[in-house]
Amino acid sequence: MIFSWVKTAKPPSMKRESSKNSWESSWESSSAAQMPKIGIEARNRSEVNSPRLTTLLDRLFFIRATTSPAKQIMTTTLENPKSHIEHGYDVVADKYLAWSSARPTTTRMKYIADLVEKLPTGADVLELGCGAGVPATQVLIEHGLKVTGNDISAAQIALARKHVPEATLIQGDMLALDFAPGSFDAVLGFYSIFHLPKDEQVLLIEKIRGWLRPGGWLLCNLQFEEGDVTRHGWFEPEVIMFASGLGVEGTRDIFRKKVLGFKLVVDEVDIELVGGTEERFHWIMALKEDASAD
Repeated sequence: MIFSWVKTAKPPSMKRESSKNSWESSWESSSAAQMPKIGIEARNRSEVNSPRLTTLLDRLFFIRATTSPAKQIMTTTLENPKSHIEHGYDVVADKYLAWSSARPTTTRMKYIADLVEKLPTGADVLELGCGAGVPATQVLIEHGLKVTGNDISAAQIALARKHVPEATLIQGDMLALDFAPGSFDAVLGFYSIFHLPKDEQVLLIEKIRGWLRPGGWLLCNLQFEEGDVTRHGWFEPEVIMFASGLGVEGTRDIFRKKVLGFKLVVDEVDIELVGGTEERFHWIMALKEDASAD
């Protein structure tokens, strides 16, 4: 899945104007303004002055999103976030597919191409958060890989059955999956693992290490920033979406200190254009090298 937060896109037609009305007018007429209206719930309103919101445009986007009148309740926690994620992707399944299909993510495809070169034909691959099965699941199957796809959303799995009938598809919480040790040559998680609360991400990576065969690969992207983010009105007014991250150093510490037996081959922060929006993710490609750790 592509999990897009509207934050730092600069629409091509936008010009810097001194008047707030001119900013608003330019924004509303831009192509980026046609993207789904997404509310952002801030942990603290002082984040408007955060160093990561370095441009006036960044701050404008942040203020517009956090002050949207629709369902903007400033809280720091969300009870049972997985139920919201499941419900949200069920509700927006068709709309999300139409939106994401028009905005292919070249960064993900680059990493898939790198991984495929490392895997034998017929390798067993698990994709966590496969969504509607396009494009990633489809590409993996086209390369002769045996793919098991998982998604928490029944509506997404139903779409995947249409797009990739060759795949084995499992609906449910990725952390609740249970496979025999050494079941897979690779486990992938694109725009999905960060939907788990950050503490559960560590548990999942530990489980992935067990599912992988020696010499197997983990390829995923995680949140760049540390903390939880809750967004109301994600694609639809009734949808609440949740993401969580340990931050770059926190993610590195998983592999350095908490889940041993992986060698980090790719450890990069990439800025990716999703439509007209800049998205920053922490990409990990890790090799399972310590079979004795099982």
